[in-house]
This record gives sequence, C-alpha cells and structure tokens, in this order.
Amino acid sequence: VPLLNTVVLVTSGAYITWTHYAILAGYRKDSIESLIYTIILAIFFTLLQYYEYCVAPFNISDSVYGSVFYMTTGLHGSHVLIGTLFLSVCLYRLINNHFTRTHHIGFEMAAWYWHFVDGVWLFVYSIIYWWSAPLKKPYLWLFNDSHEAVSKTWTWDEVIKKNLLNAYPISLP
Repeated sequence: VPLLNTVVLVTSGAYITWTHYAILAGYRKDSIESLIYTIILAIFFTLLQYYEYCVAPFNISDSVYGSVFYMTTGLHGSHVLIGTLFLSVCLYRLINNHFTRTHHIGFEMAAWYWHFVDGVWLFVYSIIYWWSAPLKKPYLWLFNDSHEAVSKTWTWDEVIKKNLLNAYPISLP
C-alpha cells in the first residue's frame, strides 16, 4: 500500500502540472480533465491511507514506531485533505471561467501546495516505510518456555519482555 500511495501521489503531481500547462495554453477542457484526475487520485490516496490504518498490525499506543507512524502519516493525511479541498475549489473556479492564461494565482498557490504535499510524502515514505521498516515488526529467533527456538514476528514490547523475562530465566533451588 505505501508504494502504491507513492505512485498515486507522484502521478497526481504530474496531473496538476498538466493542469497548469493547459491553463497557460488556454486548453480549458484539458485543464478541467487533468484537475479532475488530480482530485480523484487525491481521494484515492486518502482511501488507501484509511485502508492501511484499518489493517495495520499495530496501533498508536503499541510502541514509539506506532506513535510516530500515526502522527506523521496522519499529519500528512490532513494536509492531503486540505489540498484536496483547495483543488476542489480551484476546479469550481476553473469550470466557472475564473482563471485565465494570465490570471490564475489561486490555482498556482494550490499547485505549489500540492507539490509540497508530494515532496513531504516522499520524505515520509523514505523515513517511515523504507528506512525504519525493520523497526516496525522485528523478526527474531527467541526461545519459548521449553527452550525450543521459535521464529515469529514480534512487537517491540514482546521482544523486550521475552528478552528480559524469558531469555534468561532464573531458577531458584
């Protein structure tokens, strides 16, 4: 889902650029179409993010990773929603001929905002999903109570508890 979200957001950035060039060239139909595609991709991104939240095997209170993940992606998601609203207003204005080749500063500000949201997502993706992915779900070999090796995907809290409490059990005579 994260890589798909990245492709969706970068593609929406290409469509918003297409919209800008269409406005500058005076191609009204192309500018409306490409802005609609941008808004559809923005909504799709938001739905994918919601889906990821629903199926994530951790929550905000599980660990530091969970807290950072939900706060960072949630903050970015709120900016995507604001940008989607901003672009929707621009679509309304574009349909009602409020923009011309020389007078479209409202659209330009929305496009800049959207490109900023794209750029921030690339940073979020590289830090949260790519760089810290091993921190999300450590895959470790630990020993169960019968001292047999067990391979499992653990949460960090389980790793700490298993290592501190079960890895070196103290036997009292």
